[in-house]
Amino acid sequence: MAPKSRSPAVADIDARPSRAPDHARENQALLALVTAQLDSREVLLQRIADFAMRLCRAQSAGISLLEHEGEERYFRWHSVAGRFANLCGTRTHWSDCPCAVVLEAGKPLLFTALSDDFPVLAPACAVVQEALIVPIVSKGRQLGCDLGRLARTPIALLPRRPAGAQRIRRRGRLGARSGRGARP
Repeated sequence: MAPKSRSPAVADIDARPSRAPDHARENQALLALVTAQLDSREVLLQRIADFAMRLCRAQSAGISLLEHEGEERYFRWHSVAGRFANLCGTRTHWSDCPCAVVLEAGKPLLFTALSDDFPVLAPACAVVQEALIVPIVSKGRQLGCDLGRLARTPIALLPRRPAGAQRIRRRGRLGARSGRGARP
């Protein structure tokens, strides 16, 4: 995790401009997820990542679930869409992962220096300038995180990118579906 001498670099999500919601696209995604619930857990989680990437116009999106091995805690990428799809199946120790910071904060965070704050991720995420990560919680139980947006350029410089409260509401709705798919 980030050195104890400083906190990870995060941006103020609420200060970012947002665009009008696209209810038609969101409804299409939610209806498709309803049918995906009939498939396997893996298919459902992948569909959530795919829709999250498209709805947020991200370069990548994924679902990282918390796993335990003895006393150790890890996050494993169970589904990844887009540029970082090759990370699917990999795992990161709790202390080295921004997902731990998000679960401890209990709220979505927009990281702005992922490689600097989490050196173990530097080889995979060196080009990432911003990462929006949302906690997945079901019935008070921390399940993992929904990595909503990995970007090579800051969100503020990308035209018509969802931001602020609107993006968080959309991610939260998909995250709730992730929690249902993540049940053991």
